Amino acid sequence: MGALRPAGEENTDLLTAMKALGTVLFQRGEYERAGELLGEVAEAQQRVLGDDHPSTLGTIVNLAQVASARGDPAEAGRLLRHVLATATQALGPNHPITLGAMQNLLNLERSGLGAERAAAAREELVQARRESLGDQHADTLVAMRNLAVSRIELGDLAGARDVGARVLDGSRDTLGARHPDTTASAWLMVVVLGRLGDGAGMRKIVDEDLRWLLDADDASLDPLQRQIRDTVATLSLPVDERSPDGGENPAP
Repeated sequence: MGALRPAGEENTDLLTAMKALGTVLFQRGEYERAGELLGEVAEAQQRVLGDDHPSTLGTIVNLAQVASARGDPAEAGRLLRHVLATATQALGPNHPITLGAMQNLLNLERSGLGAERAAAAREELVQARRESLGDQHADTLVAMRNLAVSRIELGDLAGARDVGARVLDGSRDTLGARHPDTTASAWLMVVVLGRLGDGAGMRKIVDEDLRWLLDADDASLDPLQRQIRDTVATLSLPVDERSPDGGENPAP
């Protein structure tokens, strides 16, 4: 496919459609084609919209995700650092694009940060998202869930339980009981309570938030919910006599 040559603002609808196609290709695992298409879109958006336009920066974040999926973390990091620096200056530190780039960069560099530094960085991100989006926004809840995972990694199970409980309550209220993020938050709590030896608490979460998965139509569940459902199906009753195997929370 040849490079795009938009003549002006009227081409933004075309760019949006092409970006959507690139996203579909990425989701299908066609990373090379997705990268080529999204690269063309990003170049065109820079000409039409400018380097610091949110749409341009959002596409570059998508390119970073493609690079990461293709096994090129160095390129992914370079792109994300560019977006973070540009968005911080042009859009402000609490803009969703800035916070999204920060989260993606943190996830990318997490293995090299160490548990304590990763937890501190996630704490900062949670605070920034609270200030920008509010406590109950879906992106804030995801950041809080990631913070709970960091608490687990540090061995702070009580802290993980407290953060996880707030996330689960917020997910139920904001997203609904059967949203994939609510399911992920509920499973996180099952993992934490299992490590704390709280079988009764585990059983309560399973009964209230996860048991419906066993009777749900497979097509109505996303991959994470199907994974959690299959694990829940192996739990013996009563739940308080058996905890999960201590595996990591399958949430992103």
